[in-house]
Amino acid sequence: MLVLDPDGGRWIGARWDAGGRLTMLAALTPGEMAEPLDVSWDGVAVGRAQDVSGNVRGVKWDRQGRITDLGTLPGANASSAVAINRHHVIVGYTDDDWNEGHALRWGRGGVPEDLGPLPGGTFSKALHVDDRGTAYGISGTSDGGISVVRWDVGGRITELPGPPGSTYGWVVGANDRGSAVGITGGPTIGEVSVRWSGEGGMAVLPALPDDAYLRADPIAINDESTVVGQLMRPDLSVRCVYWNRDGEVEPLPALAPGGEYYCQPKQINAHGVAIGNSMLIVNGVGENRAVLWRGVR
Repeated sequence: MLVLDPDGGRWIGARWDAGGRLTMLAALTPGEMAEPLDVSWDGVAVGRAQDVSGNVRGVKWDRQGRITDLGTLPGANASSAVAINRHHVIVGYTDDDWNEGHALRWGRGGVPEDLGPLPGGTFSKALHVDDRGTAYGISGTSDGGISVVRWDVGGRITELPGPPGSTYGWVVGANDRGSAVGITGGPTIGEVSVRWSGEGGMAVLPALPDDAYLRADPIAINDESTVVGQLMRPDLSVRCVYWNRDGEVEPLPALAPGGEYYCQPKQINAHGVAIGNSMLIVNGVGENRAVLWRGVR
């Protein structure tokens, strides 16, 4: 995460280990941006940092906080590293513009692999990687849309389609059994939450039937294919929910029924334990609290 440097007044990368010990993460260029985006189980972090030429580069920090420039593809100046698995396979993309560049995967040897777009597409971005090395992300399509895609360990790309009417998509999470979760949408269907199975099947994740909601937002998925996320109400308040492996939606218990304005689950493990945060309204003032939910299955 980022912490505020009390001396320089800037945000810098930091990591805490399981014992609460703080390690500051070095920058490529002193005084310039260095932003961690993900961390592996053993404390290796990845992200992006600005080099001496002003280019943003994908980087890796070891357990001691030392930084390594991961490089990019020939002809590109920029890259970002956004996810790492337990075997230190890293994924990300070249360039920072939305509709430019190619997805990248760095193996343990550190050489960037070009994960190109779908046929006819002009760009791709890898956003998640499972422990097998399968990457998930998005790709431009031949008709100008954006599709959720999966690259296997050999670099072969597969489109994960949304429901009829989808013209764009985004993947927010994946598990180690080949399932992924994300959002698709289009002018005729609005935005729809979707879970894809390892076999390529697609299921729409519904909202609760007893209230009016603007949208459903999945956030994370575990290896049992349970998904945690949010439902946004018309007054912009948010309700935390989960979808079980059968696609049925259930509310996550509130800290204070009737007094909770906002909540957000962040992660869920294979044992059905989810963590997140909740904002309570106490005497007219919002107070943010950390939350743990058990038995989410």
